[in-house]
Amino acid sequence: MVYCKKCGAPMSDNALECGKCGTPVNSENADSLRKGDLIRQLERYKVLLSEVSELNSMIKPAENFPTSLDTTFKKRAFMRFFWPFLVGGVVTGSIVSYISVFSSMTRIQNMVPHSMTKEQASMEASKMVTEMYGGYFLAIVIAIGIIICGVIIAKKKQAAFNQNADFMAQRQKERYEQGIQNDKMIAILKEDLFELRRYEGLVPEDYQTPELVSQIIDLIRNDKATTVEEAIQLLG
Repeated sequence: MVYCKKCGAPMSDNALECGKCGTPVNSENADSLRKGDLIRQLERYKVLLSEVSELNSMIKPAENFPTSLDTTFKKRAFMRFFWPFLVGGVVTGSIVSYISVFSSMTRIQNMVPHSMTKEQASMEASKMVTEMYGGYFLAIVIAIGIIICGVIIAKKKQAAFNQNADFMAQRQKERYEQGIQNDKMIAILKEDLFELRRYEGLVPEDYQTPELVSQIIDLIRNDKATTVEEAIQLLG
């Protein structure tokens, strides 16, 4: 806090004249205050220009991001992938079994007209029974083999499908969160652009870049220029 030399009224540190009697402060102090105020404005202007440039490079169209997490990526149960193998195993086993029985019955019919001894008939009958049971066994083995392969394949397909569903859900969540951040950056950009209007006449349009403003600040801070116009003339 400083005080007026004439009337003694308190004044703020940045005041150029007394608010009560109108007496100006010491000219040297006034010049210093003006210089400091100008540098502060230019520093803030440089920060705003940098932020606006950075935000413009980072912000993407809002339509690129989901507006909610309502989209669901459904997972599938094991039977969704396994049932074709189960049906295929049962049907294939039944076909093999039917072929075995049909073949045995055909042989029996072909043997009926031929005369055979009891021993021959018994041997043929035993042979046909063995073949029939062999056919049943083969049908079961084929059916079980198809089912086992189906279990392995179905588990792999289920895991891959559900893993992809999890990935899509996670990706959806990440993109939604990125959209929230994008909206926040848009809001910050609007605030910065609004504040930039206060400094529209501070620096000519051709010099409104963070780099050039920084050079202007250095010239004024080092007493090589007292105004922005003088600094610009030095920059050429």
